[in-house]
Amino acid sequence: MVEEYGLQQIMVPFEDELKSGAGQTPIFKSEDWDTNQKGALLLIQGSGDVRPGCWTRSVCIKDNIELGSMLPDIQFAKDNGFSVLIVNPNYTKDVNGNRVDSKVDGCVKH
Repeated sequence: MVEEYGLQQIMVPFEDELKSGAGQTPIFKSEDWDTNQKGALLLIQGSGDVRPGCWTRSVCIKDNIELGSMLPDIQFAKDNGFSVLIVNPNYTKDVNGNRVDSKVDGCVKH
């Protein structure tokens, strides 16, 4: 996503905003996220051990990457002048790079 579509990976919250014991999560955004007036596409992957850019790992494996990934959606946004933001609620780490458990809607994410 970074090389092919020019998305930037950033960690949120930013290090200077972290509180003790809090974790960061990587998000991916298009360069024009802060300035695009045309529109935006917000993408959130499936739950579990799914990485950013995928809807579901099993569909990528069993069917094809076009169906199981966000790549066609990212390309659509790029072709139509929309900015893109991909959030990653499944992965949180502390500033030392250690995984942090986080609760989201009552479910524990690892």
